[in-house]
Amino acid sequence: MEIEKLAEKVGLLIEQNRRLKADNEKYAIERERFIKEKQEQEKKIAELKDRLNAVELAGGLILSEKGVAPARKKLNRILREIDVILALTSETIDNKR
Repeated sequence: MEIEKLAEKVGLLIEQNRRLKADNEKYAIERERFIKEKQEQEKKIAELKDRLNAVELAGGLILSEKGVAPARKKLNRILREIDVILALTSETIDNKR
């Protein structure tokens, strides 16, 4: 009698283990899908930020009744970004040597 109960419990545990493994595989696939979606969304955000910067730059460079001050600020910001990129590029080249 005890052996039969034990065998039944082991059988239930084996079945539960199979179900949990199947669920785990399903969730792993779903996780990968979410990671890919996240990467695609991050790429899209970066592209939209680039487009926004271009639009802001174009709008800032158009002279209006405000004068050249907004355009000068935008140009200075762009020059600072270029300086940062050049510095990073120099560091990367120096580190590879």
